[in-house]
Amino acid sequence: MTLKDYEKNIIETEENILEDVLTTIHDSNKNFSERLENEQKRATELTKELVNAKTDEDKQLLASDESVSHSLVAKKLEQIDILTKQYEKPYFARFELEEEINGKKSKVEYKLGFYGNTDCRIIDWRKAPISKLYYEYKEGEEFFEVIQGKERQGIVTLKNKLEIENSVLTRISSSKGNFIKKDGVWSEMSGSYRSYEQGSKSYLPNVISLITPEQFQMITEDAKTAVLIQGVAGSGKTTVALHRLAWLLHEDNSDLKKDEVIVVVLHNSLKSFILETLPSMEVHDVRILTFNEWATESIKNVLPNICSKQEHTGKTALNIAPTQCPHSISRVKSSMAILKALESYLLKKKSQNEDIKEPLEEILNILSNSESIIQRDNTKMLSKEIILQAYERSKQNFLNSQIDYVDIPLILRIIEIKTSGVYLKSGFVGKYKHIVVDEIQDFSAVSLACIIGGVESTNDLTLVGDTAQSINESSVFPGWDTLKKEWNFRDSMSRYISLTVSHRSTLPIMKLADFVQKRNIVKEGRLGRVPIWFKAFREQKGLKAIINWLLQAVQRYPSATTCVICRDLKEAKYAFSLLEPTFGSIIRIGDKDNFSFAEGIIVTEVSEIKGLEFCNVVIWNPTTKSYPNDEISRNLLYIAITRAEENLNITTWGRPTSLLPDIHSKLVRGVLISEEEIEEE
Repeated sequence: MTLKDYEKNIIETEENILEDVLTTIHDSNKNFSERLENEQKRATELTKELVNAKTDEDKQLLASDESVSHSLVAKKLEQIDILTKQYEKPYFARFELEEEINGKKSKVEYKLGFYGNTDCRIIDWRKAPISKLYYEYKEGEEFFEVIQGKERQGIVTLKNKLEIENSVLTRISSSKGNFIKKDGVWSEMSGSYRSYEQGSKSYLPNVISLITPEQFQMITEDAKTAVLIQGVAGSGKTTVALHRLAWLLHEDNSDLKKDEVIVVVLHNSLKSFILETLPSMEVHDVRILTFNEWATESIKNVLPNICSKQEHTGKTALNIAPTQCPHSISRVKSSMAILKALESYLLKKKSQNEDIKEPLEEILNILSNSESIIQRDNTKMLSKEIILQAYERSKQNFLNSQIDYVDIPLILRIIEIKTSGVYLKSGFVGKYKHIVVDEIQDFSAVSLACIIGGVESTNDLTLVGDTAQSINESSVFPGWDTLKKEWNFRDSMSRYISLTVSHRSTLPIMKLADFVQKRNIVKEGRLGRVPIWFKAFREQKGLKAIINWLLQAVQRYPSATTCVICRDLKEAKYAFSLLEPTFGSIIRIGDKDNFSFAEGIIVTEVSEIKGLEFCNVVIWNPTTKSYPNDEISRNLLYIAITRAEENLNITTWGRPTSLLPDIHSKLVRGVLISEEEIEEE
């Protein structure tokens, strides 16, 4: 479609502005490089003079000059590095204001980027006083703000979102239209501003230009304020948490240093995802750990007998019992009741200067007193018999120098109480200045207590979750209200936000997800295709439908990651064996030990993809057997549906789960591959 004159003018204006900016950055870089060369020569000469100096007085003077010169060299190297990065991606948004200054109307322009540059009017988005005008006001809205002690009043006259890659403007989103440049040609872009041409890897798109006023306020909340974020799938919870971390790490906003903070998640897949995402936000060298990795850092210093070195990685791992822990026992060890009993028992010992024994012995001590646990159990689901079973299993495991996964938080909490901290990366005991936790709804009460025990105050936390995505049958999240009540999240020192608009999945996908959750809270979102449901009566026909759909998806989105989601790893491996002959090297299995976000197709189980997102998603044969009508299955199916950003395919050949709507519902595009009756599994 041919662009209109006013559309061409929008593009031409932005390209000309970018060209001017790039010229300025290039000239600045050249200038700094020349100064650097001169300063390096001066530093070298001073070093020579220092070596040849004969008197102590001369040496002292030269040593001082040499130190200053080397500092200037380091500073100029840092500035050149920033300018080099800025040249490739100078800014991601541009906005204009019409302000009244001394009774006269004046136009002011700003650009938002990851680094400031006064010569180009680029401001660092993390410097909230000015950037808030972009985030908190719509185009055409009047503003009145006190910024850095000065009253500013006017109108936001323009807000353009931009994508610049390798110094080339590739996308523009404005009030007058959205435009994309492909193969050197500009065209109007239909639909949303989400990008799938991210190269060979899939990660959170650059959404900092797209965040809402509410999200921006959360990100830039006072550094000593806890932020608790509850939101529907794809509402930007993880995005907000990571951008808040980026904001906190900026020297203008807090004194937090990158080695004083950690990000804690439950699964390796989400860890890998965040590791690939943070550098795009100019956040480097922040540690992202699974909860078990984090706990192991303390446990190996206290209980080396239950640890061993992994041959293939050389890392320390805990000796986990080979038989799976029964859900009933996991429920006991993850409960708020055992946490309260344990903390009461240990804190009393500590106050009376009694010795707190090694963690495994103390776990047995607390389990041997079932009454102290039962009297604190508000759920009424625990009994003496179950607690006795937990005691006997623990005793046998500990004798064999083994533990269950569910013991890890208990051990860490005992260490925290005994040492008043955790073992840091340095090997010393202390506390972190800030901890970010994602997918908190799958953390038990004991795990949460460990997280909170790892910081000086609850104000040093950013917690993110969605109770509709809880999938752990035994480690039940105690709930946001209990979290705030039990751990002293005072209203004046914390901010609780609920996000209900999905920025990941389209509105039709979220409407289907809402149906699965038996609720009706999704009211708005991005336009998109209604999810398609291929209903077959035999596996062979269902497989053919999936293959044909995947072939189209890969062809249309060659740089995106497409995901086939199965109920468990066994089913994923089976699905992979059927799909590999067609797709060869572009298809792979994703499990807890190996999860790649390279382009192509990944086949995985639903529990591995929490917090992740994919352009195209296939849900493999969700039947009454794989997704029965219970809360955990409901949450699992909700998670599977909401991983899809644009295109969702549900294909069944068994009896479909009753959690889905009728195939003739407006929530899906039903395609009956055969009118024959579906056979029961």
